[in-house]
Amino acid sequence: MTTEELKAMQELVYIAKEICHAMAVNPDRTARQIAGDINDPEEELARLARAIDAAGKLVYPAWDHRHADEVSS
Repeated sequence: MTTEELKAMQELVYIAKEICHAMAVNPDRTARQIAGDINDPEEELARLARAIDAAGKLVYPAWDHRHADEVSS
């Protein structure tokens, strides 16, 4: 695994765990209340989207050209 791949995976795992934990301990709040606004780069949801995009490019060659669920393994 390259340094770039490792960094992408670390970010993805970290922010996914943070959001998952926040959702688990705050069952009465909506996901948006917990993760924030995707358009605000400082919010967790925006961080998650960036991490997914970075990791997606590493594991799916056609990531930029097709929707994630259209990409076959």
